[in-house]
Amino acid sequence: MAGNAHDHNMAFQSAESGLRDAAAWLLGLVARPDANATASSGIYEVGALGGGMMDYAFDWTAKGRNYGTGTSHAAGDFSYHSALPTYVVEETAFVRDSFDPEAAATGQGKYYYTVSSIGYGGSGASEAVAQSVYEKRYN
Repeated sequence: MAGNAHDHNMAFQSAESGLRDAAAWLLGLVARPDANATASSGIYEVGALGGGMMDYAFDWTAKGRNYGTGTSHAAGDFSYHSALPTYVVEETAFVRDSFDPEAAATGQGKYYYTVSSIGYGGSGASEAVAQSVYEKRYN
């Protein structure tokens, strides 16, 4: 039981690391990338993922970004894990600063992103998924 608990804890901490890596990537963005259905910019448009990140059938390998992609974080930190944490970023909302139409047209406001991350334990039998919402303002 202790070994299983340890393995699950490794998976949970790995998923949390994926969230932090995605947050660092978002924080480093200077210009707002265009969210789209294929996430060619690294960000999916709202509804493109269908909310299936918590489903075992979700294809993290095809749709996700590996830890360290776009940041200076070292993938070697997970040498004891069966796989790197992987995350997906979905743009979920935009709240403009004012009701002025020009403010909306120029993107003045806050963008909200839902980040989902999966982490793996050392044995490959443990997986954990974590999710968080981040706010970003572009100048």
